[in-house]
This record gives sequence, C-alpha cells and structure tokens, in this order.
Amino acid sequence: MSSFIHSFKRATVGLLCLVLLSSLMFIGTEVEAGSEPIRKIEIKTDRALHQYTDIAAFLKGAKLIYPKKSVVKKFNFYMIYDDKERNELYIIEKGKAKPGKYECWVEIELKPGYHFDNDSNVTATLNGKRLDWWQANSYFNNQQGQGARVLTALRRYKVTFKTAGGTPVPPVQWVIEGQKPKVPKQPVKTGYTFLGWWHDVPRFSEKWNFNEQLYQDLPLIAEWEPIPTKKTTTTTKKTTTTTKKTTTTATTTPLITETTTPLPEEPTTTTTEMIEPTTTEATIELTTTSEAVEPDVSYSEHDDWWIKSTDEKSGGGGFSLTTFLFTIGGVIVLAGFGILMYMLGRRKK
Repeated sequence: MSSFIHSFKRATVGLLCLVLLSSLMFIGTEVEAGSEPIRKIEIKTDRALHQYTDIAAFLKGAKLIYPKKSVVKKFNFYMIYDDKERNELYIIEKGKAKPGKYECWVEIELKPGYHFDNDSNVTATLNGKRLDWWQANSYFNNQQGQGARVLTALRRYKVTFKTAGGTPVPPVQWVIEGQKPKVPKQPVKTGYTFLGWWHDVPRFSEKWNFNEQLYQDLPLIAEWEPIPTKKTTTTTKKTTTTTKKTTTTATTTPLITETTTPLPEEPTTTTTEMIEPTTTEATIELTTTSEAVEPDVSYSEHDDWWIKSTDEKSGGGGFSLTTFLFTIGGVIVLAGFGILMYMLGRRKK
C-alpha cells in the first residue's frame, strides 16, 4: 500500500508540473529581439542632392528606417566633399551644394544585447540603393558598424518664360541636368492665337520641344499670331418724301345781336332740413379656437431589465482569466487530494 501511495505522490507532483507548464502557455513570454542578428539597414533622405541643395537641410532630413529606434543607441549621418579645385576631402555641414561628388557616411551603434550579422549577410541601402561598402566592428561584438555611398550632385539649369503680353506668366523652373522641363500653362492674349514657346536667344530662332533633355539654361518666349478681322459692309437706302399742299377757304357770316330785357326774379327761399345721421354698428365677433395637442409619447419598457447577458467577454490578448482560475483551482484540488492520500498512508503505517 505504501508503494502505491509513493507512486501516487510522484504522479501527483508530475501532474502539477504539467498543469503549471500548460498555464504558462496561455500567458506567453516575450522573445528578446536581440536574440536574432540584424541583417537589414535602411536609410532615407527627404530630398535629392543636386546643385544648390541646402546641405544642412539635406543632412537633417536623413532618417534611419531600420533597425528601429528601440534597438539603436547612436546614429550619425554626415558628408565628405571631394573638392577638385582644392584637391582635398573635408566634412561639409552647411552651405549650398556644388556640382561634384559627396561621400555620405553612416555610423550606427546598437544597444546592449543586439548585434549586426556578418558583413556578407547585411543589406545596407540609402534611398533604395546599396551602400558602396558596409563593415561591422568585431572588436565591439558587432554592436557598431559603418558604411558609405558616393552621391553625385548634378547641375541644375534655369528655364524662364516670357509671354509677350499674354497671361498668366509661368514661374521659373529649375531642371536637373539631363532631365526635361515641364510644359507650363498656356497663356492667353486677346486678339491673338498662341503658336508655342520659342528660343529667346537668339530671338524666335527655333521652337522648343519639351520632350528634349536639358543641358543648359533655357530662356523661352511665346509666339503669337493675330486673329484676322472680318470686313463689315453697310448698305444705305434712299427714301423720297412727297408733300401735298392743301388750300382752305374761309367764309365770314355777319353776326346779329339781339338785346333782351330780363324779368324781375322772385327771391328764393332756402329751407334747411336737419337729417339725423344713421349709425350702423358692425359687431365683429372674434372666435379664438385653442387646441391643445398632447404629444403622442410611447414608452417602451422592458420587463426583463434585470436579466444580464452571459455572453460578455473581457478583452485581452493571449491571457485568459477564466483559464487561469480553472488552472489554479485544479492545482489546489490536486494538492489537497495529494495531502489527503499522504495522511491516509501515515495512519495505515
């Protein structure tokens, strides 16, 4: 009997360990990101590098996309200019870019627990193109690395427009060497037809084709053609007016005047009759009808307000409170059962 109890104890302990291990599966553990070496480096700038680019703004606009900030301790991005006139290399931090080559350097230091993979397995890019070289420092357990890529600042050319009286006047365009200028909005001039944009130097020497690449400054001028006017013909009709003369003859008849002696008139007596005014009264009866309209209000009451839904679930991730409580309860029951069996074994001894 005692051997059975000992076997049961061992089985109980093993079952408890299994239950605790399964409960940890529901809770989950976070895997440390530094356990995997970093094989990707991605850097982007918010503007292109060409002639007249603001150097300080270009350096400030460089962002490290990957690896993420949470694993990076330090990130440096700077440029070295290859000055052919002075025949030297030097770090440049401000001013306007000149035509020529610039070395863009990248330095990255990772936080403790993170490291770069071997150089051959790392893909480092600047604006989508691979760096010319990348190297991790093995002396610091590959926590630090640096690389560089050469960028060429191309020339930019100025394109100006003259409309010769037309509107609107297109703005100045700055076009990178080898690219095409954009077609501006067509101007309008009253009484003229627009024929296109022509070279201004020499004036109207050649019409410009906007599909051509640009390798110099380009002044353009609008060419116009007058719209022909229509001739207006006026016809005058002659009208003759005839006047007819009319003669009027007047006849004079002598007027005979008779004298009449008036008879004496009797005095006229005027009798004034007082007429009482008749007053007509019109009584207007105003009837005011006031109707009180009671609002039709419907009340919808639920007789089952005291019933609560049992389908409500508490939001969460991988951890389930119900599962965890059942697990703890099972552990307690098994522990109690093991203690009970142990007490029974001691009594039988």
